[in-house]
Amino acid sequence: MTQAVADALALLAPAECRLCGVRVAGSSPLPFCPTCSAPPPPILAEAYCVQCQAPFVSPSALNDEGKCRLCRANLNSFDALYAAASYEGRMRQFIHEFKYHDMPGLDSLLVKFLAQGLPPGLEFDLVVPVPMHWWKHYLRTYNPASRLARKLARRLGLAYASPLRKVKNTAPQAQLNGRQRRRNLKDAFAVRRPARVAGKKILLVDDVFTTGTTVNACARALKQAGAQYVAVLALARTDRRSRSGPEAALAVSQFA
Repeated sequence: MTQAVADALALLAPAECRLCGVRVAGSSPLPFCPTCSAPPPPILAEAYCVQCQAPFVSPSALNDEGKCRLCRANLNSFDALYAAASYEGRMRQFIHEFKYHDMPGLDSLLVKFLAQGLPPGLEFDLVVPVPMHWWKHYLRTYNPASRLARKLARRLGLAYASPLRKVKNTAPQAQLNGRQRRRNLKDAFAVRRPARVAGKKILLVDDVFTTGTTVNACARALKQAGAQYVAVLALARTDRRSRSGPEAALAVSQFA
């Protein structure tokens, strides 16, 4: 079937939005309606940690410097963390489509969302993705974080580099508690050519921030290699204020 015939059929029989089921015009480059493709709402809360931007129902969870318990205990190795949205609803569905269905063009839409999560006026030297182990990369054929980071760097006019390597093929993190996750990722990441990151301000990109174990291990490796500053930018983050569902249990487990 030629592209012209495919386009004509799409006009005659519009597809349904993959998220809500509404009919999508045949001219749409992605199978999502305008409502679902709109930028996600920001995470709103009564208070936020000044370092990790975790949302809280009350400022009483923060100390006088505005830091949460994890950050004031120096359990977070990154200097700042930002996320475009909460990991729920359509954002969760978008990320699932992106990570497991490799939909062409979806990365461009998600990079727009990702850029929205970064406050204006920040300066960085390098955009760096969270890496995959080579075997997992071989099985999946691509690294979602790398695709996002590369396109984000181009959008922001910044240099892109992939100096981090995952040198241990670790067990899946999903069923582990906080302590097990940290042990699982101990010495799992290394920096190739440390001179590439020495003295640099790094923007570390990932798709989802759940408990932070992975990005903490990456930030630690970058700092040990001489990076001056590491900020994390994720498409979405788990909201610790929620007390239901598996993501909430994982978020709370970081304190274990």
